[in-house]
Amino acid sequence: MKRLVLLLLLSTVGCRWLRRDRGPESGSSEVSLDGARSEEVTPRGAVRSGTYIDPVWGYSIPVPVGWRWFEGPDPGSLRLRATDPSTGTTIEVWYFAGNDLRPRPRQDCAWLFYDHGRYAGPGPGPRRSVATCVPHVATEPRVFAWMVPSEAGVWQIEGRVYPDYMIRGDALVRSIVARFELSPGP
Repeated sequence: MKRLVLLLLLSTVGCRWLRRDRGPESGSSEVSLDGARSEEVTPRGAVRSGTYIDPVWGYSIPVPVGWRWFEGPDPGSLRLRATDPSTGTTIEVWYFAGNDLRPRPRQDCAWLFYDHGRYAGPGPGPRRSVATCVPHVATEPRVFAWMVPSEAGVWQIEGRVYPDYMIRGDALVRSIVARFELSPGP
């Protein structure tokens, strides 16, 4: 009986100790994208009425209720990652200096489609650049990208959708990306 009590006590204390070092699991800028705690990250933006607004970088994009969101670290190109924990569908907002509208390389997939033309999506005007990145492993997510030029650089908004949720996830990604807006900023 003493052993049982001792094992129960050790497992309870040990589990609390393990949980104590974990970062928050929902929207917060205190956790870097790999899950490690970062003490130097200062929040740039916040979700208000279902929309993430970043006054520092000058953009906004919807974040559905229940999604987890993380701001990318400064310095860095990733500005925001928002993920639906139930499906893994993810929106990533990237910013790159310069005027190159081609999608940036990814290690997990190959950009097999790229075009500039009359496509629906974010940004002013009827013409925009779009791309699709096909995963190297069939069970991994497909990446859809829209490149939006700004005065000082290019925004690359990506939607990552797993094959099991392709129809629903693709429609959701497109509806979110269509409402990406730039405000005065970089």
